[in-house]
Amino acid sequence: LYTSPELVSITERIEIDGSVVTDEVFAQAVLRVHECAREARLVLTEFELITAAALSIFAQSEVEYAVLEVGLGGRWDATSVVHPVLAVLTGVDLDHTAILGNTIAEIAAEKAAIIKQDTIVVAAPTDAQALEVFKKRSEEQGSRFVMVPTAINQEPGSYQAQNKLTALTAARELGLPSLQPGFLEKEAYEVMGRTVIPGRLEVLHRDPLLIIDAAHNPASAQTLVQSFNIPHALLLLAVLSDKDARGIVTILAPHFDEIVVTQTASPRAIAAEELAKLVEEITGRAPRVFQTPQAALKVLLKQEHPLVATGSITLAGEVKRLMTCSKTQISATNEE
Repeated sequence: LYTSPELVSITERIEIDGSVVTDEVFAQAVLRVHECAREARLVLTEFELITAAALSIFAQSEVEYAVLEVGLGGRWDATSVVHPVLAVLTGVDLDHTAILGNTIAEIAAEKAAIIKQDTIVVAAPTDAQALEVFKKRSEEQGSRFVMVPTAINQEPGSYQAQNKLTALTAARELGLPSLQPGFLEKEAYEVMGRTVIPGRLEVLHRDPLLIIDAAHNPASAQTLVQSFNIPHALLLLAVLSDKDARGIVTILAPHFDEIVVTQTASPRAIAAEELAKLVEEITGRAPRVFQTPQAALKVLLKQEHPLVATGSITLAGEVKRLMTCSKTQISATNEE
């Protein structure tokens, strides 16, 4: 498995058989790719370097299947160097518009570029315009198009119901001998019911309850609020400047007793004071402001109210890093 970005450690991006690769394996692969690039006089971006390192690790490990998550768009993404046996296309939303386009159709066209000649295409329910783009690209490439049915009668309110059905559809289309229909209907759902996806409604602390979620656009924010019912919860919010902050705040605000804003260490982070002004404009309430997630947690974890940290992947990652690697720094304090 190859995903991006990581929450805590960069090695999280590469897994084999469900286990994150070791620091040594990761470092050796990165150095191997760096040396090849140096000899070829190529200058690689960080993402290109790590993608090549992942593919190198998969080749050396002789994996049967590698699942690659596209980093951005599809047409020019480093992962698109491969010719996939199967391409999975999930929901399309107005995200990264400065790079991918200003309409659903334009963004869908960038994503559809991962469909290569004779590829099995598995598409989850999404905007009708996007589906038309996906179908047209599939026809042009002579690829078989498979539409995933809309998830129904599956764990009401499940955050991952549609994703689970999409994954099962892809597994069936691959025709793996070990994934027969009988197995998929029983053991697969049991396994997925126990699966925790880092950064997706992930519980980091129980008393008080602390949940992180990587929702970073209006669509994922909407999914988040539909997936839990926690009374008297507080929202710890940080958003990046290239995201639809107004849309995110508008969706999340009505579901929380109080909004607390901060900013992450990302150079793309919206300044806490600027985000606070937006929240006050939308809600009519001035939020509490903390300059860092660490400062916010020191205060908020003293309170009894449940806390949900969301708005960006970087916030989810920083909160998780603080809770898992620096617990001594999150001790209760009155400092704000």
